[in-house]
Amino acid sequence: MTTETGIAADVAGLRETVHELERRITELESRGADPGRASAAAPTGDGPVVDLPALPSFSSRHAAALLGRSLLVLAGAFLLRALTDQGVLPAVVGVGLGLLYALALIILADRAASRDDRLGGNIHGLTALIIGFPFLAETVGRLGLVPPLGGALALVVLAGAGLATAWRRHLRFFYWALSLGALAVTIVLLAATGDAVVYTILLMGLGATTVVFSYGRGWYLARWPTALVVDVVILRLVVMSSNPDGATTAGRPVTDSAVLALALSLLAIYLGLFVTRALAQGRGVKSFDVVQSLLVVAIGFGGAAHVARQVGGGAYLGVLALVLACAGYTVAFTVVRQRHGRGRAFFYFASLAMLLLVLGSELLASGPWLAWTWTGLGLAAALLGGHYDRVTLRAHAAVYLALAAVRTGLFAAVADAFVGDPATPWSGLGASALVALAVTGVCYMLMARTPGQVSRLRRVPRFLVAILTLMGLGYVVVTLLVRLVGDPPPAAGPAAVAVIRTCVLALTAVTMALAARRETLAELGWLVYPLLALGCAKLLVEDLSRGDAVSLTVGFALFGAALILAPRMLHQGRAVR
Repeated sequence: MTTETGIAADVAGLRETVHELERRITELESRGADPGRASAAAPTGDGPVVDLPALPSFSSRHAAALLGRSLLVLAGAFLLRALTDQGVLPAVVGVGLGLLYALALIILADRAASRDDRLGGNIHGLTALIIGFPFLAETVGRLGLVPPLGGALALVVLAGAGLATAWRRHLRFFYWALSLGALAVTIVLLAATGDAVVYTILLMGLGATTVVFSYGRGWYLARWPTALVVDVVILRLVVMSSNPDGATTAGRPVTDSAVLALALSLLAIYLGLFVTRALAQGRGVKSFDVVQSLLVVAIGFGGAAHVARQVGGGAYLGVLALVLACAGYTVAFTVVRQRHGRGRAFFYFASLAMLLLVLGSELLASGPWLAWTWTGLGLAAALLGGHYDRVTLRAHAAVYLALAAVRTGLFAAVADAFVGDPATPWSGLGASALVALAVTGVCYMLMARTPGQVSRLRRVPRFLVAILTLMGLGYVVVTLLVRLVGDPPPAAGPAAVAVIRTCVLALTAVTMALAARRETLAELGWLVYPLLALGCAKLLVEDLSRGDAVSLTVGFALFGAALILAPRMLHQGRAVR
């Protein structure tokens, strides 16, 4: 009985298993799923059901057939090259047949990709490049069988057909090989033929194409090296144009007007693409856009300005820069800010406008007038930034005022006043520099009037303006005290100059700590500890080596008091707030 009962239980278990299998098979059939998809869609554990896409089929026989076909095609290409090199075929005929040969392979790549054979499409396309690019480099560059313009046209046809196929069929690998290969061949032909104008135009066209592909297909790799090569080529032409004999490549002269046109074209192509993407398409600004914009403004516009000065056309470029700067500011504070807020695109257009405004003003003004121009721009930006509460305009005001300080010689004068040798004459500041210093102080007061709580980041622009103001005031105080105590350098005594500098640093640190107790001037407290550290280093380096007993007594006493009072007052001010 026990054995019969066990057998019956086993039979019942087998029946339940068979019923479960039948149920699962029926369930799969009702879903209409094939075994491959069913296995991909089947749940595992408690996780969600994921419908994985089927992988493209790969056949070793198909790959071998493609490789063999490519080798046969290459054999025919080598035969065509041999017939051309030995003069059996005329150069024009040989190049034309080679180009047609490569174009036929690109057509095969397009057809293969249209049948969802991406492996075949990439291999056919790569074979076309292996045939076409070396063929052009050999016949145009080394042998000179085809003139540079003809080689450039052939390269445009081949690269254009390949790029169109890569875009249409989404052949990413083929695109990368094509763009980088075309870049290399263009550089080779530029160096071999010396036709800088034609092949630089090709490089800029290729650069624009890689940017378009990055926007439309998300293929970002090729745009970086292409843009870098284009920038370097334009920079080289600009540098060569400054030579007395003019720019030459491989013995061929490049006129200043040609260099000027190429530099401006670089600026127009890249900025046009970036602005179109940001405004017309609303896609924002990427890191590549920011980096390349800085390079094309510096190399393209800066190079064009350099060449224009030689031919007497700098004023026109200055006016153009001012117009573009006004447009940039207008777009940033109206269109971009309304659409995207204060994001990367806003800062991109505003910073681009500031850079163009600086370059344009440098072309239109010179000497003291340039310093006055930058001082006025700083004051205007500070006023507008305070009126509309725009930290961007305050930052631009700091940049303009810093440029004015450099132009008026403020930094050189401050360096002499605080670290210069008393035995040598010091640099001085003229009337325009003193007026610029006064305007800088006014700008800081305007920026410090911002009501309410202000974040540390928003305090940075006015902190920079405060540094400029304190540097100028420090110069004025040191030079006045030196004149009151004795004769100006080089007749002033080293000990007297050393103690005056120490006293000014100590009093400045205490004053900054006292002023920072007010919330509106809190950024001045950032200067306290750097000033104290600078003063300690100065005591060891200068005072001990140049001072006497009296000067050391006064200097150490004052700075010791500053080390005690300044941190205490700064801490009390923070505790109150």
